[in-house]
Amino acid sequence: MFPKGSQQARTITNRGQGTDATVLRWKNANGGIRYDFSYFGHSAHLADLTLSTEYDNLAGSGSAYRLNSTSEFYPAGHRRVPYDTVRNVVTRGGLGAFNQQYWNKGIDLRGTSNCDIVNIICAGGSTSGENSPPLGDGICIEGGTFGGDFSYGLLLNVTNFQFVCLDRGHYYGDYVQGVSLVNGNAVYCRTGIATVENATRKGVLAQLYVANFQAGLLTGSGIEILTELFTFAAINCTFFMKRNLAGIRIDHPVPFQIHHCWFQGDTFLEPPNTKAPPGSNGVQIGPALIAGGMITGCVFAGVGAGVLLSAGSAGVTVDNCRFRVNDANVVDLGSRNNFGLGNTCEDGTLPPATVPEMTGAPGQGSRPFRFSSIGNVGTPFYTNFTQDSGGNLLISADRDSGTPRSSLVKLDGALQLQVGSNFASGRHNGVSVPANTATNVTWSTIEDTGGYRNAGAQGRFIAPATGLYSFTASVCLGTETAGSLRSIIVLKNGSTADLPAVAHLPAGSGANTQLSVSCTVRLNAGDYLTVQAFSDVATSTVANEGYTSMMRVS
Repeated sequence: MFPKGSQQARTITNRGQGTDATVLRWKNANGGIRYDFSYFGHSAHLADLTLSTEYDNLAGSGSAYRLNSTSEFYPAGHRRVPYDTVRNVVTRGGLGAFNQQYWNKGIDLRGTSNCDIVNIICAGGSTSGENSPPLGDGICIEGGTFGGDFSYGLLLNVTNFQFVCLDRGHYYGDYVQGVSLVNGNAVYCRTGIATVENATRKGVLAQLYVANFQAGLLTGSGIEILTELFTFAAINCTFFMKRNLAGIRIDHPVPFQIHHCWFQGDTFLEPPNTKAPPGSNGVQIGPALIAGGMITGCVFAGVGAGVLLSAGSAGVTVDNCRFRVNDANVVDLGSRNNFGLGNTCEDGTLPPATVPEMTGAPGQGSRPFRFSSIGNVGTPFYTNFTQDSGGNLLISADRDSGTPRSSLVKLDGALQLQVGSNFASGRHNGVSVPANTATNVTWSTIEDTGGYRNAGAQGRFIAPATGLYSFTASVCLGTETAGSLRSIIVLKNGSTADLPAVAHLPAGSGANTQLSVSCTVRLNAGDYLTVQAFSDVATSTVANEGYTSMMRVS
């Protein structure tokens, strides 16, 4: 222990000749090395040795190496932390990995910040090999609490590590922010990396970053997120599944990123030469509410469910992933989860890709998207869709091996556009328009409805589903009396709603006036559009075989 109340910078270094050459052994229940900090100028360094317990009891020993912030440290230096290191260190039982001699905690940090842990092996215990529950935790990081006060553990980096036969290889506890684990593996553990459970969590927990991590032969999960974090990321990790719950399990709100990870669930041989079933799930999200996250560029092979999105999941994006030989590729029980165009699988059982919704106010436009198909010569060609600043959806010419093709878009049953693949048109029946009276236009003949609804007697187009609609109306007004104004206007749900109107001056007595108006408008299911005509003298609308007066929706 550092001297209490000391206001001098002090450093303690324990360095051996190497992990095999220098072995410190304890036979008592509470063995190990412990340093208590009472000033921010105190620091400790451990290197090049093995810490071994020979306490042979199922209750285990204490902590092999513990750095502990005291109540004296908190007011003196919680804003100015020392720099501590643990390098080239092994923590284990005296007889190796698979026995009941084990440390309850290998490396135990309490309220310690700015610590580098490099080249570490933490081995736990087991009463009868891998088929019994593993015992002990490897690296435990928790903040220090002093009555109602606390000291956060910040900026903790673990590099080049191995966890063997442990309940939890790495434990992310209370009052912790900013932890990274890079280049390591966990074998014969219950869980490789685990957070504190949310029901007992204390303090605001922030970032956890895991990269180049390999977990295999687990009984629980490779990574288990059971509490709220600000961010979590797993990059370039590999999970060899056997009988475990999941490669990665996230059960509380956290914006997460899982990129370029491999989840392999083929069966393994285990003693006594019996085949174990494949691992359960690759990535399991929920059932607690999840705010959203990204699963991209991953491979799921031979698992129960590649991606299990439980009922609480929402806003999770799965894209550019490959699925093969799984019991189920994706199980989506959540809401508003998205699936990209880049996912592939061998059996074709994936949720349909989420086509981006084309929204955007005039003048702003929207992002483009495209469909991919196979051309006549077996090479891909693409159909590009882009919304222009006026809200129009533009379709570019298809290309096959660089050669322009016709702009025909052919859709089969695997792909449907909710709005835009059909249209409704109607022909006017020649209603009379009294002078100075706005009159709804009705449509006696409805053609090519394509599933859309049009209440002809009321002169309405009724939207069958929420979406962006392109509406066009053309009305011919004829009169035998000279007037000064002819106009038509589009109404949404009986109101102008800033939709366009067209007004013309008639040419004179006996002349017909052709008026056309078009607009792009967002409608909810059940919303309706109507067209009104107006004239300062009595007139009538004109319809004939040439569809002089008509409407169309697409």
